[in-house]
Amino acid sequence: MTLTMKRRIITILLGFCFIGIAARADQDVIIQPEKNDLTESYLHEMAAQFFSEKCGIDMALMKNAHMLIRLWQPDRISKDEKENWPQWQIIVQTFPGQNQQHEGGHVMNLTRNGELISWSAHGEEYYEKNPDIVQMGSLAEPLKTDASADDIISHAKEDLIELYHKNPSEYSFNAFFLYEDHFNWGKIPVWVVYVYEDNELRWKGVYSYNGSYMDLVPANQDFYCYQTPGENFFEAYYPDSWYEETLKAFCIMEGRSSQRETQDTIRRWTADYTQWKKTHPYTDEGSLIEMVMRSFP
Repeated sequence: MTLTMKRRIITILLGFCFIGIAARADQDVIIQPEKNDLTESYLHEMAAQFFSEKCGIDMALMKNAHMLIRLWQPDRISKDEKENWPQWQIIVQTFPGQNQQHEGGHVMNLTRNGELISWSAHGEEYYEKNPDIVQMGSLAEPLKTDASADDIISHAKEDLIELYHKNPSEYSFNAFFLYEDHFNWGKIPVWVVYVYEDNELRWKGVYSYNGSYMDLVPANQDFYCYQTPGENFFEAYYPDSWYEETLKAFCIMEGRSSQRETQDTIRRWTADYTQWKKTHPYTDEGSLIEMVMRSFP
């Protein structure tokens, strides 16, 4: 079983165990486009151009991507919402030249006239074509043990040279320490770096609170990385058996572990987790290990 497949299984288990699956009362109603509606070929071209820019994929490849394009609405719409429906939804299903796949869920939602409502590529949904992460986030004060703004700017300069062969002296840099819902679900802060040329934003970067590289991309491109690496306790502390340890946690939470086994496992995890938290000060209270520890103090 591949690492990616294991992570997908864990994500599915989290959804079932801690979020629950609610039956959807409304059903999607597919609307047959009328003569004056936008054509699928036009919408395909629009989406190809959009995701070519957001994902850094050549437009010639994106033109051949397979997409699901539909005009739809819920079967129940209030009078106040009726004017907002139906809407176009475009889902990119395959990426030629990318082994038919590209990490993330690539979706565009448009008004019937083709105006952008929302989109997602590698992270959660955005409602502007080029969102300002700094304006959307909440600025925070880094801890003394965190990387400083000067550290982050220094890293960004080095990465600009290594990744894009650009001369940092031609740009100006600003670094912001913040919480933002797209990154770590707003639970763990990140450093965001804006790189300007003649007061125009050219590049943007994101780094972990301790200065580890997460991403550095052109200003109009979507970030690929929205999760701080090393913040999953099981993956970080048990790199060779994290999958098995995670499944143990699910068994404990679901009551499928014996009392003796639960006590022994919790005792072992408590010692390791106490040590791990010394270098990981930002605790995600919604993480699996935190839920286990709170449930079995």
